[in-house]
Amino acid sequence: PTSFYNAGWSHGKEKLGDEPDFAKASYYFNPLTDVPGTKDEREKYPASYPCNKWPNEDDLPQLKDFKQSAQKLGKIMHQAVAHVAKHIDVMATKKVVGYRKELLFDAMKH
Repeated sequence: PTSFYNAGWSHGKEKLGDEPDFAKASYYFNPLTDVPGTKDEREKYPASYPCNKWPNEDDLPQLKDFKQSAQKLGKIMHQAVAHVAKHIDVMATKKVVGYRKELLFDAMKH
């Protein structure tokens, strides 16, 4: 399926100047869900709510368990971000007048 550079395998989709950048490749995915947002949000803002595009393991058996491993790593990274957010909130609460307790953590926890 066609996608922006920000979902699935990206090789030559991103540009360097006006030319496709074939010197690098990336794999982009949402670690929390395969289908983010609502149908309306995905239609209205496709660049902000791309659905995950996973390689077919039948076609590429060397990528067996890639999806599960990538999602597991993504969840670990998300948990780490939420943990750091708690500490940032503590500091910000002390230094910023009117800062709402756990503001950043609340945004990162889901």
